[in-house]
Amino acid sequence: MISKLFTHRGAKKSRSRSRRTTTSFAIYGGLLVILIVLVSTGYRTPDTDAQVNNATNQSADVSSTSALPVVTPGEAQSANLASVVAVATNLSAADSVANKSVSMSASVALDQPDATSVSKPQIADPTVSPEPLIAYTVQEGDTAATIASKFNVSDQTVRWANNLASDSVTVGSTVTVPVVDGVVYTVKDGENLNDVATRYKSDVDSTVALNNLTGQDVAAGTRILLPGGVLPTNERPGYSAPSVSRPSSSSSSSTQVLYAAAGASGNRYSYGYCTWYAYNRRVALGLPVGSNWGNASTWAAYARGAGYQVDHTPSVGAIFQTTGGWGGYGHVAIVEAVNPDGSIVVSEMNYVGWNRQSSRVVTNPSAYNFIH
Repeated sequence: MISKLFTHRGAKKSRSRSRRTTTSFAIYGGLLVILIVLVSTGYRTPDTDAQVNNATNQSADVSSTSALPVVTPGEAQSANLASVVAVATNLSAADSVANKSVSMSASVALDQPDATSVSKPQIADPTVSPEPLIAYTVQEGDTAATIASKFNVSDQTVRWANNLASDSVTVGSTVTVPVVDGVVYTVKDGENLNDVATRYKSDVDSTVALNNLTGQDVAAGTRILLPGGVLPTNERPGYSAPSVSRPSSSSSSSTQVLYAAAGASGNRYSYGYCTWYAYNRRVALGLPVGSNWGNASTWAAYARGAGYQVDHTPSVGAIFQTTGGWGGYGHVAIVEAVNPDGSIVVSEMNYVGWNRQSSRVVTNPSAYNFIH
């Protein structure tokens, strides 16, 4: 009887323990489901979130090498609730869930705009046009060429604007730098802007717009920039009017002399030849010339590629060039005068003999190239 009683009580206690175990599993299982739902709906990977809300949720720390996932405040709150549940129920994954909650909260904190780092965007006033001429103070190591490079204009433009015969500039001095290539001109009394623009091969409408003018009436003494303008040879810095004898025919030459002058700085051409003389003469006239244009036959091509004006119209100081003759090496000379009848006077070397300087009249200049 006693044995049966103990057996009955044991069975009853076993069933009670089993019911409690089942209930615990049910509670834990339910909480685990809630936890999984909260975490899965409250946390999205950066890729998914970027697709859904890329326009509004951008990470504030753009310089970080390992960007945090983008998280909204609501999602962080859900993760925090899941963490509380996990810790309260003593789940084995509680630490992992808590760590993820902390990370998500940190992401939200970093994603908030920092008033101290937000700067108001600077918006340019479209009604205000930039000045066409810039006053630049020369720094140590500057040259006309380096200044031109800084402002993305040609060396020639800087030299013309400041009446420089070379690239040399004085440290501490102020030079004028045009914003585009062209000619800086001071308007004289009674001048018409259209005539000025035409004279320097510029466009009057572009000149009006670039210089913020109200029309073509410009006060005398006003400095303007003629965009794309070209300075005539006799107005270029360092120009000196040539003085040569003029022979009466194209076949005759002035007195022939052996040329003993030293080569100008930068002259890389062979001594005694036409190219060597042409380089020296251009430098003496204060005009630019390339030091590595090869034989005379290729001078026009190299000059054009370097931005020089090349055409069939002669002007004083221009380089006379032909690709034919002289064994395929071509020939170059310098225009010393343009006669009223259209003929020109050129000075040259090696035309009548090696290292001999001479001059002659050319009656058909349009048949040749001229490098300005």
